[in-house]
Amino acid sequence: MLTHPVPENLAPQPAPQAAPPHPSPKPLFPQNVVGFTVRPGGDIDLPRNPARFTVGSHEIVVWLIGNQSGHDITVSLQDWLRNNQPVDPEPLRWLGMGTVQVGNNKTGFIAATKNLDYEHVQLIDRVKYTIRVQADDGSFARNHDPDGDIKP
Repeated sequence: MLTHPVPENLAPQPAPQAAPPHPSPKPLFPQNVVGFTVRPGGDIDLPRNPARFTVGSHEIVVWLIGNQSGHDITVSLQDWLRNNQPVDPEPLRWLGMGTVQVGNNKTGFIAATKNLDYEHVQLIDRVKYTIRVQADDGSFARNHDPDGDIKP
């Protein structure tokens, strides 16, 4: 048993801490990620209205879809408009499919990037769309018009 105090230079020292990493740069524009929850009857909660998306050169757009409807559902994105005119070809190329099946109390996603065949009218176009939600058992089918321009 030690009866004398331990000299400070021999006492245990905390491990040196690494310098904090440089912070990530802030994005110049909003990121194209949207989340919504499907409720009973096919209603959706849109905490932030995903009315339009910018279509730039190499952006990825992601829709995160929670399902609390009580049914397995299929969600698709359709009826693409630019300046209230149909867009052909679609402005986005799906990373997978533009449709996703989501089990009850599960989460799914749809992801896309710019379609290389899409012809811009402006440097960065803003496009609109319809969200289609339907129960796999046929109990409901709803079209949602995020900005009110595409009629269900």
